[in-house]
Amino acid sequence: MLTAIAAAKNLELNPDVRNRAFTLIELLVVIAIIAILAAMLLPTLARARKQAKDINCISNLKQFGIAQHLYLSDYADTFPNSGNAWWVTPLRDYSKLLSSYLNTNGPGVFRCPEDTGLCFNYQAAAVDWAGMGMSTTTNDLGTICSYYYYYAFYGNQEAASPSVAPDAVTQHKASEVTHPSQRIIQTCYASKVPGEIFTVDNLGLFPDPNGAHSADGVNVLCVDGHSQFVKYESLNPSSGPPQYGDYNYDWSPLSDSNIH
Repeated sequence: MLTAIAAAKNLELNPDVRNRAFTLIELLVVIAIIAILAAMLLPTLARARKQAKDINCISNLKQFGIAQHLYLSDYADTFPNSGNAWWVTPLRDYSKLLSSYLNTNGPGVFRCPEDTGLCFNYQAAAVDWAGMGMSTTTNDLGTICSYYYYYAFYGNQEAASPSVAPDAVTQHKASEVTHPSQRIIQTCYASKVPGEIFTVDNLGLFPDPNGAHSADGVNVLCVDGHSQFVKYESLNPSSGPPQYGDYNYDWSPLSDSNIH
């Protein structure tokens, strides 16, 4: 008690002690420490935020997988098919075909959180694809979508590419797929460059550096319904530059056996 009283008296006798502020050097030291801590934490926070977005994208693809399986059960094991060909089916009709199983009132599951552009289907529909079978426009699109539905599941698998037979439409069944856990049906085509289109093999550029998720690979959905990140080196297309990976995609026959 006596000590407290003495301290109070000391403050009364020495007002400078009570009103003493930080010196400029002390303030600069504190600011420097805060800056160092921020520099250490920001990269970690940025990585955590990106990881959360990547997980969200994989979750979106997983929801597409569930919707596709519900569609298969309702339509005699047949993959979503509107009767329209490339590009109309993947850019415009696909979201409509799954509208009974996915909410199309907002971007939600259709937009990858890493997509910095207007989404793949919108940006692709805005391109003048003269002579390549493009017959849909941005005005036709009901929902913007970052995820691409591959031609093999609704198109003519005898055609060398969609541009060879753009009007060929074929109904394919899930029973045709011999490697459902390795057969990619849908891929995230989110671009990290606003206004530029990303694809896995963009006009011979493999891999396209505009991918939003990684310079090493993409998020994919396989026919069995599971979604995951796959490195480019694991992709095994039947067109474009040859690869020798574990996952098959593109417009090759569904019963293709070139999966290791």
